[in-house]
Amino acid sequence: MKKSPANAAAEKAQKTDITVKQAEAYRDKVVPAMQALRVDIDALEMLVPADMWPVPTYADLLFKL
Repeated sequence: MKKSPANAAAEKAQKTDITVKQAEAYRDKVVPAMQALRVDIDALEMLVPADMWPVPTYADLLFKL
């Protein structure tokens, strides 16, 4: 199974030994990949019925924890 860009970027960042370099890798690679993924997931969340959505919705995380 192919890794998502977010997972690949996170794995690469985790292999960095220097803390500052690791933080920069997350800032420059992981966060943008996660933001791109979120656009697609947010769109899917609006299309899939709530009773079929397999994970907590954004609203659930904000208001029901």
